[in-house]
Amino acid sequence: MKPVNLAGATIPHVVESKSLRVRSSFSSRLRPARASSPLGGVRAVLEAAGVRDILTKSKGSSNPLNVVRATMQGLAMLKSAEVQAARRDQPVEKLLPFWSRTHAQ
Repeated sequence: MKPVNLAGATIPHVVESKSLRVRSSFSSRLRPARASSPLGGVRAVLEAAGVRDILTKSKGSSNPLNVVRATMQGLAMLKSAEVQAARRDQPVEKLLPFWSRTHAQ
């Protein structure tokens, strides 16, 4: 397993990946979340990567191999919050999920 960029127990930003094969196509969307429980092959991959809080959406074939392949591809596409914020010319605090932002009072 490759290292995965995380923001606590979730992912730092939304990522969508596609697994294209001869007879089937599958797309997977991973979004940061407070707490949830992904199902099937997605759960196994995400738990192995250390991700606990995430929302997932899948479209297309429900073949477990395609689900796992697209999930792993999506995790590989993740960048750290600092790198993604620099790429978007935004502060890191604006990129992170709203519940993990610190507000000075």
